[in-house]
Amino acid sequence: MAVLIFGAVPAFAQVTPTPTLPPPDDTPNVRVGGLLYADFTQTIAPTIVDAGGAVVSPTAFNVTRAYVNVTGQLNHLFAFRITPDIARETGSGNSLASQKEQLNDLLGRDIRTDFSVAEVPEATTIEASLDAAQAQALSARPELAEARLTVQQAELNRRITKTQYIPDVSLAVTNLSLTNINLLPSYVATAGVLVSWDPIDWGRRKHELAAASKTIEQSKNSANETEAQILVEVAAKFRKLGETRALLHATTLQRDAEREKLRVVRNQFEQKTALLKDVLQQKMSLEMVTNQYNQALLSFWTAKADFEKSLGEE
Repeated sequence: MAVLIFGAVPAFAQVTPTPTLPPPDDTPNVRVGGLLYADFTQTIAPTIVDAGGAVVSPTAFNVTRAYVNVTGQLNHLFAFRITPDIARETGSGNSLASQKEQLNDLLGRDIRTDFSVAEVPEATTIEASLDAAQAQALSARPELAEARLTVQQAELNRRITKTQYIPDVSLAVTNLSLTNINLLPSYVATAGVLVSWDPIDWGRRKHELAAASKTIEQSKNSANETEAQILVEVAAKFRKLGETRALLHATTLQRDAEREKLRVVRNQFEQKTALLKDVLQQKMSLEMVTNQYNQALLSFWTAKADFEKSLGEE
């Protein structure tokens, strides 16, 4: 017979006390950081020589934009971050008025003439049709009109030279009345015809007529060459205007896209899902695209002015 005896032995566990957390740091602190965008320019050409004969290369250093990042905390419950965008003031109303006066002076009109900058206009009928542009240029360009007048003058000169083959015929009629003279008739009438012609000129008229014909041919060739040059120039300016308009449209869309990206990144930064460097990089990208847009806008207006000049417009 087997006997099983069960007994309970009390268990003892070691209890580890909970560690005490350090008190929060309520020391106020402020940290300041920044980012600068600078522009350094050195003029290499044209060469500038000072009074001593030394070559001088002028330089310029300009801070175009700056970003300041201020972060800190007042206690463990309150923290802050401030990121101001610092940009240089590009001008004032007085400066704009002075620039308008200078532009009016360059255009040769009254400096008090007020004007405003218009938006990029839509393409006109002439700007959209090369045939219409070339037709207007052929009817308005002064050098082509001068060439055509030269052809007419040469043709008139040839006609004048050709008239030397025609004899000169002069008719004279006189009537004389004699009174109180019995020995002579009372009325005396005379008529005469004078024919002058030089049949033997040793080929002078022939050579003069041939020279006049050559002058007509030369003036016609010059007029045709002028017309061809105008057509080529108008076509080149027309295509250049189309290219700059397309480039301006593309850069405008790119600028708008970069602005929208910057708005999204700023919202993400406010929601603390993006870093400050992301905002700054997007701003820098927007600045680059804006610069490209300004260059495309300048190229467009320059091409438009050249195109209108090629049409013969003032």
